[in-house]
Amino acid sequence: VLEGKDLPAADRGGTSDPYLEVKIGDKTVTTQIQMKTLNPVWDQKFYWENVRLTDVIQVSVWDYDRFSKNDMIGTCEISLSSFELNIVKDRWYSVDM
Repeated sequence: VLEGKDLPAADRGGTSDPYLEVKIGDKTVTTQIQMKTLNPVWDQKFYWENVRLTDVIQVSVWDYDRFSKNDMIGTCEISLSSFELNIVKDRWYSVDM
C-alpha cells in the first residue's frame, strides 16, 4: 500500500485522518493513520498466504475520529486475477464513495 491522492475531506478543518482496511479472504490488515491530509503516504507492505487468483482484494478507506465513530470515505475492490504473477508494479485505483 503506497499512497492515496485527493481524498475527500471528512473533518471540519478540510482534511481527513485516513487509513485503510485491506481484506483478502478472512484476513484483514490496517494501515497506519495519516493525520490531517488528503494525500496520505502509507508505504506499507502486507503479506497473505494461500490466496487464489479468484480472490478479491477489498479496500475500505476510513477517516479516523478520536472521540466519535470513524467515517467510511469509500471502498474499492480489486481482482487478484488482474495481477501478473511475480511482477511488482505500482497502480492507481479509484475509490467508490
